[in-house]
Amino acid sequence: MDLSNVLSYTLTGAIILICVLTDILYYKVFNKIVYPGIFLGLLVSIIFQGWRGMRFSMVGILLTMLLLFFFYALRFIGAGDVKLFGVIGGFLGFRETFWIVLYSFLTAGVIGVIFLILRKNGTERFKKLWWYIKGSFYFGKLTKYEEAQGDKKGVFRFTYGILAGFGIYLLKIYLG
Repeated sequence: MDLSNVLSYTLTGAIILICVLTDILYYKVFNKIVYPGIFLGLLVSIIFQGWRGMRFSMVGILLTMLLLFFFYALRFIGAGDVKLFGVIGGFLGFRETFWIVLYSFLTAGVIGVIFLILRKNGTERFKKLWWYIKGSFYFGKLTKYEEAQGDKKGVFRFTYGILAGFGIYLLKIYLG
């Protein structure tokens, strides 16, 4: 593994950890973290690969964010999560980020089930999901999936899944 890869994985991991922390403390992934992260990913790619690196990074940022816009529009994930994936795309390009997105959604599902078990509110959450799906079919359109104001019982920080997905991807690289 060369210096650019080590630097990219290290900086990406550090930014993800910071975002997980801010998400836990403030329920927010801050722009003042992700925007410089996107710029840094672009800069690292340009420094190590020149114009080709800039294209690699821009494709990673834009395709990743475009792919995830649908999930954001339905409020399944937040704008900060989309931008955090953009950071990952800026450092690692679209191909690697696609796998991290996939692992993130899978691990977020597992973590979500664990939360439902621990919080003992699975029935309540599935009823809410059922009414959402039923309403979407009845009205013939997808609407935003929202929480009741002040209801934190259903809150799940997707950054947990992003961190886990990134960790699984690193483990996959390490194990070959």
